[in-house]
Amino acid sequence: MKKKILGILAIVIVIAALLGVYYAFREQPSNQNAGPSADGVTERIEKSVTIEVVDENGNSRLYTISTHAEYLEGVMKEAEGLSFETTDGMVMVVNGKRADYVLDGAYWGFYVNGEYCNYGISDQPVNDGDEFRIEYTKA
Repeated sequence: MKKKILGILAIVIVIAALLGVYYAFREQPSNQNAGPSADGVTERIEKSVTIEVVDENGNSRLYTISTHAEYLEGVMKEAEGLSFETTDGMVMVVNGKRADYVLDGAYWGFYVNGEYCNYGISDQPVNDGDEFRIEYTKA
């Protein structure tokens, strides 16, 4: 019985160590518009980006934002008239419309410059001229 418990404990420790190594060395998104200035402080460059929200009926609303935000979540918070709610890091509601995959087989798809976003909104870098699209999508 003790050997079984020690075996399970060893497996848990190995898994935890592997997860730690993964998170320490995984590829991080880069932001091309932030970098060290002459005094060594990271400077935040103003960027102009657009966000297009496409609802379940295909209706579109465009937001143009000038921002210093480094990530999409910050830009979304600054966009006047754009509202969103998250649950466990997932965007569930945009402009009052819920997309819940479990309940209705729908989700909010996020795109940057025509390509599917590889990161969540809190990790998706924002660069000058980026064009984001948030689209209600039925699976």
